[in-house]
Amino acid sequence: MTDNRWFVRSILTIGLVLIGLVPAVANAQQATTVSGQVKTSVGGAPLAGVLVSRYGERTLLVGGLLLQAVAMAWIGLIARPDMAYVDLVAPLIIAGFGAAAIPAGQNAVVSAVAPSEIGKASGVFNMLRQLGATFGVAILAAVFASVGGFGSAQAFSDGFAPAMGVAAALALVGAIAGMGLPSQHKAAVAPAQMRA
Repeated sequence: MTDNRWFVRSILTIGLVLIGLVPAVANAQQATTVSGQVKTSVGGAPLAGVLVSRYGERTLLVGGLLLQAVAMAWIGLIARPDMAYVDLVAPLIIAGFGAAAIPAGQNAVVSAVAPSEIGKASGVFNMLRQLGATFGVAILAAVFASVGGFGSAQAFSDGFAPAMGVAAALALVGAIAGMGLPSQHKAAVAPAQMRA
């Protein structure tokens, strides 16, 4: 029998993190043109892999979520009907670097269990990721619909800005929850302790 405390702690923390991270990413990708964010995310992913080995999952995940929160809040603050795309480039690049940290969450989950339990851990992680996306989009759509609409560019901006503010708040909550992840040293020791 293995000790699943690290797995349970990591998976619950990652669940809270994803509920904060996924809505922010989903909202940014669906509501704006995100070529800068996608390029940065794809380009930043290999760097994130190196950084997670050096600094640990918690540092990278919390940092990525904080970048997401900053980017979503920035977009929400500058959103207006006549905004030029160039005004979105900087916050979308920041959001892209934040999104590049997403694999750190899965790494934290699968490294917290014995090798024979990686499939189960990955399945639970992906289920929570899907739930985060579902609830996140629903929450942001409700915020948008309560104060905005599609009747005019101004009505769209009136709903979009508060939805981005909520996305930023959710990413911030995820970053705070991410602080509950074990440190790099503890996560590396946990699987060895489980096998003993």
